[in-house]
Amino acid sequence: MSELSNLREHYIELLRENGFNCFPIPENQKVADRRYNASQTQDNQPISQNENFGYIPIVGRGTAIFDLDHKEKYRSFAQHMIKQGYMVVETGNGWHIPVMGLKTVSSKIELFDYKFQDKKIIEIQGPKQYCVGPGSEIFHDKLKRQIIYQNKGTEKIWDAKDKDFNSFVDELCTQCRVESRKKSRSSHQNMRQRFKEMIPPTPGTSNDYFFQAAIQCNTDGLDEQSASDKIRTVYEIWEQSNSFSNRPWSNIETKIRDVYENDKKLSVGRTKAKESGIDRTVVAQQMITGRKIFSNVDTNEIFENCNGFLEKINNTLLREIIEKYPELEESDYNSILFKLKGMAKPMPPTNKNLIVFKNGVYDKRIRTLIKTDEIADMGFKDYDYLLPSTQNIPTKFISVTFDNIPENEKNAMYSRRLSLVHNVRKDAYRENPNLVEDIVNEEREKIISWILNLQDEECQYEDSKTVRREWEKIASPEIEYVEKNYDVTGELVEVPVIRLVRDFNEKYDIVIDIKRMASALEKLGYVIKYNIIKNIKTKPQENKTIQSSKLESF
Repeated sequence: MSELSNLREHYIELLRENGFNCFPIPENQKVADRRYNASQTQDNQPISQNENFGYIPIVGRGTAIFDLDHKEKYRSFAQHMIKQGYMVVETGNGWHIPVMGLKTVSSKIELFDYKFQDKKIIEIQGPKQYCVGPGSEIFHDKLKRQIIYQNKGTEKIWDAKDKDFNSFVDELCTQCRVESRKKSRSSHQNMRQRFKEMIPPTPGTSNDYFFQAAIQCNTDGLDEQSASDKIRTVYEIWEQSNSFSNRPWSNIETKIRDVYENDKKLSVGRTKAKESGIDRTVVAQQMITGRKIFSNVDTNEIFENCNGFLEKINNTLLREIIEKYPELEESDYNSILFKLKGMAKPMPPTNKNLIVFKNGVYDKRIRTLIKTDEIADMGFKDYDYLLPSTQNIPTKFISVTFDNIPENEKNAMYSRRLSLVHNVRKDAYRENPNLVEDIVNEEREKIISWILNLQDEECQYEDSKTVRREWEKIASPEIEYVEKNYDVTGELVEVPVIRLVRDFNEKYDIVIDIKRMASALEKLGYVIKYNIIKNIKTKPQENKTIQSSKLESF
Protein backbone atom coordinates (compact mmCIF):
# COMPACT_ATOMS: atom_id res chain seq x y z
CA MET A 1 0.00 0.00 0.00
CA SER A 2 1.40 3.42 -0.97
CA GLU A 3 2.01 6.27 1.46
CA LEU A 4 -0.85 8.23 -0.13
CA SER A 5 -3.23 5.27 0.19
CA ASN A 6 -2.32 4.96 3.89
CA LEU A 7 -2.98 8.67 4.35
CA ARG A 8 -6.43 8.47 2.73
CA GLU A 9 -7.34 5.42 4.82
CA HIS A 10 -6.36 7.28 8.00
CA TYR A 11 -8.53 10.31 7.20
CA ILE A 12 -11.48 8.14 6.15
CA GLU A 13 -11.42 6.53 9.58
CA LEU A 14 -11.01 9.89 11.36
CA LEU A 15 -13.88 11.59 9.52
CA ARG A 16 -16.23 8.66 9.96
CA GLU A 17 -15.58 8.73 13.69
CA ASN A 18 -16.51 12.44 13.79
CA GLY A 19 -19.86 12.38 11.99
CA PHE A 20 -19.09 12.30 8.27
CA ASN A 21 -20.10 9.72 5.66
CA CYS A 22 -17.06 8.83 3.51
CA PHE A 23 -17.63 7.26 0.09
CA PRO A 24 -15.44 6.31 -2.92
CA ILE A 25 -14.65 8.59 -5.88
CA PRO A 26 -12.90 7.17 -9.00
CA GLU A 27 -9.11 7.42 -9.19
CA ASN A 28 -7.78 10.88 -10.00
CA GLN A 29 -11.30 12.34 -10.07
CA LYS A 30 -13.18 14.78 -7.89
CA VAL A 31 -16.56 14.17 -9.54
CA ALA A 32 -18.49 11.37 -7.83
CA ASP A 33 -20.10 8.48 -9.68
CA ARG A 34 -23.34 6.57 -8.98
CA ARG A 35 -22.06 5.52 -5.53
CA TYR A 36 -22.86 9.04 -4.33
CA ASN A 37 -26.52 9.88 -3.68
CA ALA A 38 -26.52 13.10 -1.60
CA SER A 39 -27.95 12.51 1.91
CA GLN A 40 -29.03 9.00 0.83
CA THR A 41 -25.44 7.89 0.12
CA GLN A 42 -24.83 4.43 1.56
CA ASP A 43 -22.82 4.42 4.80
CA ASN A 44 -19.43 2.71 5.20
CA GLN A 45 -18.92 1.87 1.53
CA PRO A 46 -15.65 0.06 0.74
CA ILE A 47 -13.01 2.38 -0.74
CA SER A 48 -10.16 0.76 -2.67
CA GLN A 49 -6.52 1.78 -2.25
CA ASN A 50 -6.26 3.65 -5.53
CA GLU A 51 -9.57 5.55 -5.21
CA ASN A 52 -10.15 9.08 -3.95
CA PHE A 53 -12.93 9.71 -1.45
CA GLY A 54 -15.53 12.30 -0.59
CA TYR A 55 -17.10 13.09 2.78
CA ILE A 56 -20.64 14.28 3.60
CA PRO A 57 -22.07 15.80 6.80
CA ILE A 58 -24.58 13.43 8.41
CA VAL A 59 -28.05 14.52 9.58
CA GLY A 60 -28.24 14.43 13.37
CA ARG A 61 -24.46 14.46 13.90
CA GLY A 62 -24.09 18.28 13.95
CA THR A 63 -21.55 18.39 11.11
CA ALA A 64 -20.92 20.69 8.14
CA ILE A 65 -18.03 21.66 5.84
CA PHE A 66 -16.77 25.23 5.47
CA ASP A 67 -15.62 25.58 1.84
CA LEU A 68 -13.57 28.71 1.06
CA ASP A 69 -13.23 29.03 -2.70
CA HIS A 70 -10.34 31.53 -2.97
CA LYS A 71 -6.96 30.44 -1.64
CA GLU A 72 -5.11 33.76 -1.36
CA LYS A 73 -8.02 35.86 -0.12
CA TYR A 74 -8.67 33.47 2.76
CA ARG A 75 -5.12 32.30 3.41
CA SER A 76 -4.87 34.40 6.61
CA PHE A 77 -8.18 32.95 7.88
CA ALA A 78 -6.94 29.42 7.12
CA GLN A 79 -3.65 30.10 8.90
CA HIS A 80 -5.57 31.47 11.90
CA MET A 81 -7.63 28.25 12.09
CA ILE A 82 -4.42 26.19 11.81
CA LYS A 83 -2.93 28.12 14.74
CA GLN A 84 -6.14 27.44 16.67
CA GLY A 85 -5.34 23.75 16.27
CA TYR A 86 -7.97 22.64 13.73
CA MET A 87 -7.96 20.54 10.57
CA VAL A 88 -7.66 22.77 7.49
CA VAL A 89 -7.43 21.07 4.08
CA GLU A 90 -5.70 22.94 1.24
CA THR A 91 -7.25 22.37 -2.20
CA GLY A 92 -6.34 23.58 -5.67
CA ASN A 93 -8.59 26.64 -5.37
CA GLY A 94 -8.93 27.23 -1.64
CA TRP A 95 -9.56 25.58 1.73
CA HIS A 96 -11.93 23.02 3.30
CA ILE A 97 -12.62 23.07 7.05
CA PRO A 98 -14.84 20.30 8.48
CA VAL A 99 -17.07 21.36 11.38
CA MET A 100 -18.71 19.39 14.21
CA GLY A 101 -20.76 20.26 17.33
CA LEU A 102 -23.59 22.17 15.65
CA LYS A 103 -26.84 22.25 17.62
CA THR A 104 -29.13 22.24 14.58
CA VAL A 105 -29.00 20.63 11.13
CA SER A 106 -26.73 22.30 8.59
CA SER A 107 -27.70 23.06 5.01
CA LYS A 108 -26.06 24.37 1.85
CA ILE A 109 -25.48 28.13 1.97
CA GLU A 110 -23.72 30.31 -0.60
CA LEU A 111 -21.96 33.44 0.65
CA PHE A 112 -20.67 36.43 -1.34
CA ASP A 113 -18.19 39.28 -1.12
CA TYR A 114 -19.64 41.63 -3.72
CA LYS A 115 -16.77 44.08 -3.31
CA PHE A 116 -14.39 41.35 -4.48
CA GLN A 117 -16.44 39.42 -7.08
CA ASP A 118 -20.04 38.83 -8.13
CA LYS A 119 -20.00 35.03 -7.92
CA LYS A 120 -20.11 33.06 -4.67
CA ILE A 121 -16.82 32.87 -2.79
CA ILE A 122 -17.70 30.68 0.21
CA GLU A 123 -20.03 27.69 0.56
CA ILE A 124 -21.20 25.80 3.59
CA GLN A 125 -21.93 22.19 2.69
CA GLY A 126 -24.71 20.28 4.46
CA PRO A 127 -25.91 16.66 4.34
CA LYS A 128 -26.73 16.86 0.61
CA GLN A 129 -23.27 18.01 -0.50
CA TYR A 130 -19.74 16.64 -0.29
CA CYS A 131 -16.13 17.76 -0.45
CA VAL A 132 -13.15 15.75 -1.71
CA GLY A 133 -11.24 14.20 1.20
CA PRO A 134 -7.65 14.87 2.30
CA GLY A 135 -5.11 12.62 0.65
CA SER A 136 -7.08 12.50 -2.60
CA GLU A 137 -5.18 13.29 -5.80
CA ILE A 138 -6.53 14.88 -9.01
CA PHE A 139 -5.30 16.60 -12.14
CA HIS A 140 -6.38 20.22 -11.65
CA ASP A 141 -7.66 21.59 -14.96
CA LYS A 142 -7.14 25.23 -13.99
CA LEU A 143 -3.65 24.78 -12.51
CA LYS A 144 -2.68 22.27 -15.26
CA ARG A 145 -0.94 19.92 -12.81
CA GLN A 146 -1.53 17.13 -10.30
CA ILE A 147 -2.57 18.30 -6.84
CA ILE A 148 -3.16 16.49 -3.55
CA TYR A 149 -5.77 17.64 -1.02
CA GLN A 150 -3.49 18.20 1.98
CA ASN A 151 -4.37 18.75 5.64
CA LYS A 152 -2.22 21.68 6.75
CA GLY A 153 -3.52 21.67 10.34
CA THR A 154 -4.04 19.08 13.05
CA GLU A 155 -6.49 16.19 13.17
CA LYS A 156 -8.86 18.06 15.47
CA ILE A 157 -12.22 18.91 13.85
CA TRP A 158 -13.45 22.50 14.35
CA ASP A 159 -15.95 22.35 17.23
CA ALA A 160 -18.93 24.75 16.99
CA LYS A 161 -19.61 24.10 20.70
CA ASP A 162 -23.34 23.56 20.43
CA LYS A 163 -24.10 26.74 18.47
CA ASP A 164 -27.22 26.63 16.33
CA PHE A 165 -26.37 26.53 12.64
CA ASN A 166 -27.78 29.95 11.74
CA SER A 167 -25.86 31.74 14.51
CA PHE A 168 -22.72 29.89 13.40
CA VAL A 169 -23.24 31.16 9.83
CA ASP A 170 -23.81 34.72 11.04
CA GLU A 171 -20.50 34.65 12.93
CA LEU A 172 -18.70 33.35 9.85
CA CYS A 173 -20.19 36.16 7.76
CA THR A 174 -18.79 38.68 10.23
CA GLN A 175 -15.34 37.05 10.40
CA CYS A 176 -14.95 36.64 6.64
CA ARG A 177 -16.87 39.79 5.65
CA VAL A 178 -19.32 37.97 3.41
CA GLU A 179 -23.08 38.01 3.04
CA SER A 180 -25.88 35.93 1.61
CA ARG A 181 -27.00 36.43 -1.99
CA LYS A 182 -28.34 39.93 -2.57
CA LYS A 183 -32.05 40.11 -3.07
CA SER A 184 -33.64 42.63 -5.39
CA ARG A 185 -35.30 45.69 -3.94
CA SER A 186 -38.70 44.32 -4.91
CA SER A 187 -37.91 41.03 -3.12
CA HIS A 188 -37.16 42.86 0.13
CA GLN A 189 -40.27 44.96 -0.34
CA ASN A 190 -42.35 41.79 -0.67
CA MET A 191 -40.82 40.45 2.56
CA ARG A 192 -41.73 43.64 4.43
CA GLN A 193 -45.24 43.54 3.01
CA ARG A 194 -45.68 39.93 4.22
CA PHE A 195 -44.53 41.00 7.65
CA LYS A 196 -46.98 43.92 7.78
CA GLU A 197 -49.72 41.42 6.98
CA MET A 198 -48.35 39.10 9.73
CA ILE A 199 -47.57 36.36 7.16
CA PRO A 200 -44.49 34.20 8.00
CA PRO A 201 -41.50 33.92 5.62
CA THR A 202 -41.44 31.55 2.66
CA PRO A 203 -38.92 28.65 2.70
CA GLY A 204 -35.31 29.76 2.40
CA THR A 205 -35.98 33.47 3.12
CA SER A 206 -36.16 33.66 6.93
CA ASN A 207 -32.71 35.25 7.34
CA ASP A 208 -33.56 38.26 5.14
CA TYR A 209 -37.23 38.29 6.17
CA PHE A 210 -36.67 38.96 9.88
CA PHE A 211 -33.92 41.48 9.16
CA GLN A 212 -36.33 43.38 6.87
CA ALA A 213 -39.04 43.05 9.51
CA ALA A 214 -36.82 44.78 12.09
CA ILE A 215 -35.96 47.56 9.59
CA GLN A 216 -39.70 48.05 8.91
CA CYS A 217 -40.44 48.36 12.65
CA ASN A 218 -37.64 50.90 13.16
CA THR A 219 -38.80 52.90 10.14
CA ASP A 220 -42.37 52.88 11.53
CA GLY A 221 -41.15 54.40 14.80
CA LEU A 222 -41.53 51.38 17.08
CA ASP A 223 -39.04 51.08 19.93
CA GLU A 224 -36.88 47.96 20.17
CA GLN A 225 -39.09 46.16 22.70
CA SER A 226 -42.28 46.82 20.73
CA ALA A 227 -40.55 45.64 17.57
CA SER A 228 -39.38 42.49 19.33
CA ASP A 229 -42.91 41.73 20.56
CA LYS A 230 -44.43 42.21 17.10
CA ILE A 231 -41.79 40.12 15.34
CA ARG A 232 -42.09 37.40 18.02
CA THR A 233 -45.79 37.05 17.17
CA VAL A 234 -44.96 36.31 13.53
CA TYR A 235 -42.13 34.01 14.58
CA GLU A 236 -44.51 31.90 16.69
CA ILE A 237 -46.92 31.59 13.75
CA TRP A 238 -43.98 30.50 11.57
CA GLU A 239 -42.83 28.06 14.25
CA GLN A 240 -46.08 26.08 13.87
CA SER A 241 -45.95 25.99 10.06
CA ASN A 242 -44.47 23.36 7.73
CA SER A 243 -41.90 25.85 6.43
CA PHE A 244 -40.22 26.37 9.85
CA SER A 245 -36.46 25.90 9.47
CA ASN A 246 -35.55 25.53 13.19
CA ARG A 247 -33.99 29.00 13.23
CA PRO A 248 -33.87 29.85 16.98
CA TRP A 249 -35.46 33.00 18.40
CA SER A 250 -32.06 34.06 19.77
CA ASN A 251 -30.86 34.46 16.18
CA ILE A 252 -33.81 36.77 15.40
CA GLU A 253 -33.08 38.84 18.51
CA THR A 254 -29.52 39.38 17.26
CA LYS A 255 -30.86 40.83 14.01
CA ILE A 256 -33.31 43.13 15.83
CA ARG A 257 -30.49 44.36 18.07
CA ASP A 258 -28.26 45.05 15.04
CA VAL A 259 -30.97 47.15 13.36
CA TYR A 260 -31.67 49.29 16.42
CA GLU A 261 -28.06 49.71 17.57
CA ASN A 262 -27.12 50.96 14.09
CA ASP A 263 -30.45 52.77 13.51
CA LYS A 264 -31.06 51.08 10.16
CA LYS A 265 -34.15 52.45 8.41
CA LEU A 266 -35.67 52.53 4.96
CA SER A 267 -34.67 55.56 2.90
CA VAL A 268 -37.72 57.58 1.88
CA GLY A 269 -37.72 58.88 -1.68
CA ARG A 270 -34.78 59.17 -4.08
CA THR A 271 -31.67 61.12 -3.16
CA LYS A 272 -31.20 64.02 -5.53
CA ALA A 273 -28.09 63.77 -7.66
CA LYS A 274 -25.39 66.37 -7.20
CA GLU A 275 -25.63 69.13 -9.81
CA SER A 276 -22.39 69.99 -11.61
CA GLY A 277 -23.80 72.71 -13.84
CA ILE A 278 -22.11 71.20 -16.93
CA ASP A 279 -23.90 71.30 -20.28
CA ARG A 280 -23.24 67.72 -21.40
CA THR A 281 -24.31 68.27 -25.00
CA VAL A 282 -21.93 71.22 -25.45
CA VAL A 283 -19.04 69.21 -23.96
CA ALA A 284 -19.72 66.28 -26.34
CA GLN A 285 -19.83 68.66 -29.33
CA GLN A 286 -16.55 70.28 -28.27
CA MET A 287 -14.87 66.88 -27.90
CA ILE A 288 -15.82 65.75 -31.40
CA THR A 289 -15.18 69.00 -33.31
CA GLY A 290 -12.11 68.85 -35.55
CA ARG A 291 -11.39 65.18 -34.70
CA LYS A 292 -11.89 61.98 -36.70
CA ILE A 293 -13.94 60.02 -34.15
CA PHE A 294 -15.91 56.85 -34.93
CA SER A 295 -18.08 54.60 -32.78
CA ASN A 296 -19.37 51.04 -32.67
CA VAL A 297 -22.79 51.34 -31.05
CA ASP A 298 -23.05 47.55 -30.68
CA THR A 299 -19.93 47.26 -28.50
CA ASN A 300 -20.09 50.80 -27.01
CA GLU A 301 -16.51 51.44 -28.20
CA ILE A 302 -15.26 54.83 -29.40
CA PHE A 303 -12.25 55.11 -31.75
CA GLU A 304 -10.16 57.96 -33.11
CA ASN A 305 -8.16 58.03 -36.33
CA CYS A 306 -4.67 58.76 -35.03
CA ASN A 307 -2.30 59.22 -37.95
CA GLY A 308 -4.01 56.57 -40.06
CA PHE A 309 -4.81 53.98 -37.36
CA LEU A 310 -7.97 53.55 -35.27
CA GLU A 311 -7.24 53.74 -31.54
CA LYS A 312 -9.83 52.93 -28.87
CA ILE A 313 -10.23 56.03 -26.67
CA ASN A 314 -12.98 55.11 -24.16
CA ASN A 315 -10.55 55.19 -21.23
CA THR A 316 -8.38 58.11 -22.34
CA LEU A 317 -11.50 60.25 -22.81
CA LEU A 318 -12.18 60.13 -19.06
CA ARG A 319 -8.85 61.75 -18.17
CA GLU A 320 -9.15 64.21 -21.04
CA ILE A 321 -12.62 65.40 -19.97
CA ILE A 322 -11.79 65.52 -16.24
CA GLU A 323 -8.71 67.71 -16.94
CA LYS A 324 -10.94 70.22 -18.71
CA TYR A 325 -13.92 69.93 -16.37
CA PRO A 326 -12.75 68.88 -12.86
CA GLU A 327 -16.26 69.45 -11.46
CA LEU A 328 -17.57 66.63 -13.67
CA GLU A 329 -19.68 63.93 -11.95
CA GLU A 330 -19.87 60.28 -13.04
CA SER A 331 -23.41 60.77 -14.33
CA ASP A 332 -22.12 63.67 -16.49
CA TYR A 333 -19.36 61.51 -17.96
CA ASN A 334 -21.74 58.64 -18.80
CA SER A 335 -24.12 61.05 -20.50
CA ILE A 336 -21.28 62.68 -22.50
CA LEU A 337 -20.03 59.26 -23.59
CA PHE A 338 -23.56 58.33 -24.68
CA LYS A 339 -23.82 61.52 -26.76
CA LEU A 340 -20.37 61.01 -28.30
CA LYS A 341 -21.32 57.52 -29.48
CA GLY A 342 -24.36 58.97 -31.22
CA MET A 343 -22.54 61.96 -32.74
CA ALA A 344 -19.51 59.97 -34.00
CA LYS A 345 -19.39 58.52 -37.51
CA PRO A 346 -19.96 54.78 -38.06
CA MET A 347 -16.88 52.53 -38.11
CA PRO A 348 -15.03 52.99 -41.45
CA PRO A 349 -13.44 50.25 -43.59
CA THR A 350 -9.73 49.60 -43.04
CA ASN A 351 -7.02 48.68 -45.55
CA LYS A 352 -5.36 45.36 -44.70
CA ASN A 353 -2.29 46.26 -46.79
CA LEU A 354 -1.39 49.27 -44.64
CA ILE A 355 0.57 49.35 -41.37
CA VAL A 356 0.98 52.53 -39.34
CA PHE A 357 4.42 53.34 -37.88
CA LYS A 358 5.55 56.35 -35.89
CA ASN A 359 7.31 57.75 -38.97
CA GLY A 360 4.58 57.03 -41.53
CA VAL A 361 2.25 54.51 -43.17
CA TYR A 362 3.83 51.40 -44.69
CA ASP A 363 2.22 49.76 -47.74
CA LYS A 364 2.92 46.00 -47.87
CA ARG A 365 2.25 45.89 -51.62
CA ILE A 366 5.03 48.29 -52.63
CA ARG A 367 7.12 47.86 -49.45
CA THR A 368 7.63 51.50 -48.63
CA LEU A 369 6.15 54.39 -46.63
CA ILE A 370 3.37 56.31 -48.39
CA LYS A 371 1.04 59.24 -47.81
CA THR A 372 -2.63 58.25 -47.71
CA ASP A 373 -5.96 59.18 -46.15
CA GLU A 374 -6.96 55.51 -45.85
CA ILE A 375 -7.10 53.87 -42.43
CA ALA A 376 -4.67 51.03 -41.76
CA ASP A 377 -5.77 47.67 -40.42
CA MET A 378 -2.92 47.48 -37.90
CA GLY A 379 -0.14 49.62 -36.51
CA PHE A 380 2.97 50.03 -34.37
CA LYS A 381 2.58 53.61 -33.24
CA ASP A 382 5.60 53.49 -30.87
CA TYR A 383 8.05 52.16 -33.48
CA ASP A 384 9.67 53.58 -36.61
CA TYR A 385 9.80 51.62 -39.87
CA LEU A 386 13.45 50.92 -40.74
CA LEU A 387 14.78 50.49 -44.28
CA PRO A 388 16.72 47.30 -45.04
CA SER A 389 20.41 47.84 -44.20
CA THR A 390 23.26 46.16 -42.34
CA GLN A 391 22.78 48.29 -39.23
CA ASN A 392 19.06 47.49 -39.13
CA ILE A 393 19.46 43.69 -38.89
CA PRO A 394 18.29 42.25 -35.51
CA THR A 395 21.45 40.20 -34.93
CA LYS A 396 20.58 38.89 -31.45
CA PHE A 397 17.11 37.85 -32.51
CA ILE A 398 18.48 35.98 -35.54
CA SER A 399 21.21 34.36 -33.46
CA VAL A 400 18.81 32.95 -30.83
CA THR A 401 16.28 31.88 -33.47
CA PHE A 402 18.52 30.31 -36.10
CA ASP A 403 21.95 29.42 -34.66
CA ASN A 404 20.84 25.95 -33.46
CA ILE A 405 19.29 24.53 -36.63
CA PRO A 406 20.62 21.97 -39.11
CA GLU A 407 23.03 23.12 -41.82
CA ASN A 408 20.41 22.71 -44.55
CA GLU A 409 18.29 25.26 -42.70
CA LYS A 410 21.00 27.76 -41.74
CA ASN A 411 19.43 30.40 -43.96
CA ALA A 412 15.90 29.36 -43.15
CA MET A 413 14.68 32.91 -43.38
CA TYR A 414 15.35 32.71 -47.13
CA SER A 415 14.48 29.07 -47.87
CA ARG A 416 11.48 28.67 -45.53
CA ARG A 417 8.64 30.96 -44.64
CA LEU A 418 5.58 30.38 -42.49
CA SER A 419 7.03 26.97 -41.80
CA LEU A 420 8.93 25.14 -39.08
CA VAL A 421 12.52 25.22 -37.95
CA HIS A 422 13.96 22.17 -36.20
CA ASN A 423 16.05 22.93 -33.11
CA VAL A 424 18.78 20.31 -32.61
CA ARG A 425 20.68 22.02 -29.80
CA LYS A 426 21.32 19.47 -27.05
CA ASP A 427 22.70 21.71 -24.31
CA ALA A 428 20.42 24.35 -22.83
CA TYR A 429 21.43 27.99 -22.86
CA ARG A 430 22.49 29.46 -19.56
CA GLU A 431 19.24 30.40 -17.88
CA ASN A 432 18.24 34.03 -18.37
CA PRO A 433 14.61 34.72 -17.40
CA ASN A 434 14.85 38.16 -19.03
CA LEU A 435 16.27 36.95 -22.37
CA VAL A 436 13.16 37.60 -24.45
CA GLU A 437 12.48 40.94 -22.79
CA ASP A 438 16.10 42.05 -23.23
CA ILE A 439 16.13 41.21 -26.94
CA VAL A 440 12.75 42.86 -27.54
CA ASN A 441 13.76 46.04 -25.70
CA GLU A 442 16.96 46.31 -27.72
CA GLU A 443 15.82 45.19 -31.19
CA ARG A 444 12.02 45.59 -31.35
CA GLU A 445 12.03 48.12 -34.18
CA LYS A 446 14.59 46.09 -36.12
CA ILE A 447 12.68 42.81 -35.69
CA ILE A 448 9.39 44.18 -37.06
CA SER A 449 11.01 45.92 -40.02
CA TRP A 450 13.31 42.95 -40.81
CA ILE A 451 10.31 40.61 -41.06
CA LEU A 452 8.41 43.05 -43.28
CA ASN A 453 11.45 43.52 -45.51
CA LEU A 454 11.73 39.81 -46.40
CA GLN A 455 11.16 39.55 -50.15
CA ASP A 456 8.66 37.02 -51.53
CA GLU A 457 10.98 36.04 -54.38
CA GLU A 458 13.67 35.13 -51.85
CA CYS A 459 11.35 32.70 -50.05
CA GLN A 460 9.65 29.46 -50.83
CA TYR A 461 6.76 27.78 -49.03
CA GLU A 462 6.71 24.26 -47.67
CA ASP A 463 4.16 22.00 -49.32
CA SER A 464 0.87 21.85 -47.42
CA LYS A 465 1.24 18.18 -46.46
CA THR A 466 4.59 18.76 -44.73
CA VAL A 467 3.39 21.88 -42.92
CA ARG A 468 0.22 20.16 -41.75
CA ARG A 469 2.05 17.08 -40.50
CA GLU A 470 4.65 19.03 -38.56
CA TRP A 471 2.20 21.52 -37.13
CA GLU A 472 0.05 18.64 -35.89
CA LYS A 473 3.08 17.24 -34.05
CA ILE A 474 3.39 20.54 -32.22
CA ALA A 475 -0.31 21.17 -31.70
CA SER A 476 -1.14 17.61 -30.57
CA PRO A 477 2.04 15.79 -29.47
CA GLU A 478 -0.10 13.42 -27.44
CA ILE A 479 -1.33 11.79 -30.68
CA GLU A 480 2.24 11.04 -31.76
CA TYR A 481 2.95 9.76 -28.23
CA VAL A 482 0.01 7.31 -28.32
CA GLU A 483 0.77 6.10 -31.85
CA LYS A 484 4.40 5.51 -30.91
CA ASN A 485 3.83 3.66 -27.65
CA TYR A 486 0.41 1.97 -27.81
CA ASP A 487 -1.90 -0.03 -30.03
CA VAL A 488 -5.55 -1.13 -30.06
CA THR A 489 -6.23 -4.61 -28.69
CA GLY A 490 -9.25 -6.90 -28.91
CA GLU A 491 -8.77 -8.00 -25.32
CA LEU A 492 -10.74 -6.34 -22.53
CA VAL A 493 -8.38 -4.36 -20.30
CA GLU A 494 -8.64 -1.47 -17.84
CA VAL A 495 -5.95 1.19 -18.00
CA PRO A 496 -6.57 4.62 -16.38
CA VAL A 497 -6.07 7.59 -18.72
CA ILE A 498 -4.15 9.33 -15.92
CA ARG A 499 -1.41 6.70 -16.23
CA LEU A 500 -0.72 7.84 -19.81
CA VAL A 501 -1.01 11.50 -18.81
CA ARG A 502 1.64 11.10 -16.10
CA ASP A 503 4.02 9.27 -18.45
CA PHE A 504 3.48 11.86 -21.20
CA ASN A 505 4.02 14.83 -18.85
CA GLU A 506 7.29 13.30 -17.63
CA LYS A 507 8.65 12.76 -21.14
CA TYR A 508 7.53 15.97 -22.88
CA ASP A 509 8.08 19.64 -22.19
CA ILE A 510 4.36 20.42 -21.97
CA VAL A 511 1.65 19.41 -19.51
CA ILE A 512 -1.74 18.14 -20.65
CA ASP A 513 -4.83 17.09 -18.72
CA ILE A 514 -6.97 13.94 -18.75
CA LYS A 515 -9.60 15.50 -21.02
CA ARG A 516 -7.06 16.30 -23.74
CA MET A 517 -5.44 12.84 -23.60
CA ALA A 518 -8.85 11.14 -23.65
CA SER A 519 -9.82 13.17 -26.73
CA ALA A 520 -6.65 12.05 -28.55
CA LEU A 521 -7.27 8.42 -27.61
CA GLU A 522 -10.86 8.51 -28.86
CA LYS A 523 -9.73 10.02 -32.18
CA LEU A 524 -7.38 7.05 -32.56
CA GLY A 525 -10.13 4.49 -31.92
CA TYR A 526 -9.69 3.69 -28.24
CA VAL A 527 -12.75 3.02 -26.07
CA ILE A 528 -12.92 5.07 -22.86
CA LYS A 529 -15.45 4.87 -20.03
CA TYR A 530 -15.14 6.83 -16.79
CA ASN A 531 -11.57 7.75 -17.88
CA ILE A 532 -10.64 4.06 -18.13
CA ILE A 533 -9.27 2.74 -21.48
CA LYS A 534 -10.82 -0.62 -22.36
CA ASN A 535 -8.83 -1.73 -25.44
CA ILE A 536 -5.19 -0.62 -25.23
CA LYS A 537 -1.88 -2.46 -25.22
CA THR A 538 1.75 -1.36 -25.09
CA LYS A 539 3.78 -1.53 -28.27
CA PRO A 540 7.10 -3.40 -28.05
CA GLN A 541 9.94 -0.87 -28.21
CA GLU A 542 13.39 -1.37 -29.76
CA ASN A 543 16.10 -1.70 -27.15
CA LYS A 544 17.84 1.55 -27.81
CA THR A 545 17.85 5.05 -26.47
CA ILE A 546 15.67 7.34 -28.49
CA GLN A 547 16.61 10.99 -28.31
CA SER A 548 13.60 13.09 -29.23
CA SER A 549 14.12 16.40 -30.88
CA LYS A 550 12.12 19.43 -29.96
CA LEU A 551 10.12 21.37 -32.47
CA GLU A 552 9.93 25.08 -32.34
CA SER A 553 7.95 27.37 -34.59
CA PHE A 554 9.04 30.62 -36.10
